[in-house]
Amino acid sequence: MHGKPRTRPYRTVDGHAAADLVFASVAVPDEALLGSAGGAFAAIDAAVDAATAALCAEAVGAMERASEITLEYLKTREQFGQKFGKFQALQHRMVDLFMEAEAVALDYDRGDADVGTGTGGDQADALAGEAAHRQGGAAGTQGVQLHGGMGMTEEYPIGHYYRRLLVIETMFGNTAFHRTRLARALQAEPMSP
Repeated sequence: MHGKPRTRPYRTVDGHAAADLVFASVAVPDEALLGSAGGAFAAIDAAVDAATAALCAEAVGAMERASEITLEYLKTREQFGQKFGKFQALQHRMVDLFMEAEAVALDYDRGDADVGTGTGGDQADALAGEAAHRQGGAAGTQGVQLHGGMGMTEEYPIGHYYRRLLVIETMFGNTAFHRTRLARALQAEPMSP
């Protein structure tokens, strides 16, 4: 490889290290090519699909853990002489939180068989990303809201899960990107009789 890529390191909102790689005036000799010239996109797409599927599994786990943390908080925190968990409106929000995580897990499991074809990973990522951020239904958002202002402090783990879900939603393309990619892949598939 002639020339060197430049890196721009930074921290993501969840505290992880990341970097942008900038390739300018970089020449790759034929023997270092991944496949034929211009033919690496299929291998890159397959790698992104596999990484996206793994990231969706992490999102499902983060959503489930955020639900558990929030439920425990509601069972122990008191206001007006009653545990938060006794308030029916909060019970309904917890049920919504649980159902959202379960729905994403089921959609992920259904799409997982297609990972590598360009549809399963996109479907799972689009659904997990949407569920992770939909106002009123997201585990991270709901968890932070149900914890009140304390939810975003460093001392409470719910804020860490919320920030991680924010980053997951944008890795390897955001929800809109994966929904568009999924729609294109489904349009290209021949209709079965």
